Amino acid sequence: MGTDGPAHLQELLAWAVDPASGEIDYPTVYAAPAREVVDSLHGADDILALYQQGLPSVLES
Repeated sequence: MGTDGPAHLQELLAWAVDPASGEIDYPTVYAAPAREVVDSLHGADDILALYQQGLPSVLES
């Protein structure tokens, strides 16, 4: 048996990016997470605090 599906070498998103809503698709896949995201996750006491402070909207690194 086996599968007969197309092989994609490029990432396919489940939803289209909406630039009008401020969404950004970063085309690069990084080996390590962005420092800004890690700092936000470590700095939040719980999920509600993370929701209120939000994740970074722009990656500097």
